[in-house]
Amino acid sequence: GLGWGGCNTGYACGRRQGNDRGVAGSGDAGSCASCQGVARAHPAVRGQGRSNAGGILSTGQDWPASEFGSGRGVAYFTVMTPGLRTAAVHAGEFPDPATGASAPNLVMSSTFVTSDAAGFSAHDLDDDAGFLYSRWSNPTVAQLEAKLCALEGAEACLCFGSGMAAATGLFLSLLGSGDHVVMADTNYAGVAELGRETLPRLGIGVSLVDPSEPDNVEKAIRPETKLIWLETPANPIMRLTDLAAVVRGAAAHSGVRVAVDSTFATPVATRPLELGADYVMHSLTKYIGGHGDAVGGAVLGSREAVGALRLEAGIHYGGVLSPFNAWLIMRGAATLPIRP
Repeated sequence: GLGWGGCNTGYACGRRQGNDRGVAGSGDAGSCASCQGVARAHPAVRGQGRSNAGGILSTGQDWPASEFGSGRGVAYFTVMTPGLRTAAVHAGEFPDPATGASAPNLVMSSTFVTSDAAGFSAHDLDDDAGFLYSRWSNPTVAQLEAKLCALEGAEACLCFGSGMAAATGLFLSLLGSGDHVVMADTNYAGVAELGRETLPRLGIGVSLVDPSEPDNVEKAIRPETKLIWLETPANPIMRLTDLAAVVRGAAAHSGVRVAVDSTFATPVATRPLELGADYVMHSLTKYIGGHGDAVGGAVLGSREAVGALRLEAGIHYGGVLSPFNAWLIMRGAATLPIRP
């Protein structure tokens, strides 16, 4: 079977006895904080091999034939580095192991059956937890998160109900009273108002700067600065920021993280994580969804960072993405690289 680069599951190829195309994991298969269980639900294939989001580690691993129902019980992952167009179509998607359906399933269930007793606290979640409750994780949303990981070259992704939910979740998860954020002085209107009105009301200091000159950003950093928020190209004036230069300046200040709203650029034009940013955020409503019929947002980054974000913003704040919207956005993302 062929493993297409993505940030989650390693099981799809093996489950179909090497006959179907599936997804393999960045890091240990099934450990990705974004998928929350597609691979975890199949322990026989959990943790087999290690790869980057862009390709798969070649391995031949014997697994019990009982895991496949029939056949030899051997799965082979082939080293591949899919291009952007291939990843947009195939990453995160795999044939349904029960029916063979090639299109992603739309899983609208709010709860899932488990054979083990499970607490209903987010703190009870661990790497071996399968799907339990769709506010925590959902199979359809997990597939979209895997696709976005492959497109951005990220380890993990968390989807939200809107771009504003994604931005707000990130701000409030990283910042508290007494902290400080340096923000671009031109942002999407909702984020701009959040910075000018809501964050100061919560005791969070905000400095607005023109980031097209990277020195402006570094000069605004204070001892209490925790976050630099950039948007490039900026909505609506399309102003650009030299992300690599801003990241270099931030690196001289301990504890300062860089987040980039890359909605207008999309992964077709810019991959902020490759330039050193800690987080990249998208309003999926715009170019990635592409059809004007679904609202959504996403934040991508390291497994550790996104895992903490899932606990706080995803589970505690609750602004998660509907599986139906995730399904629509997945369909739209397939044509992202070829749209004019």
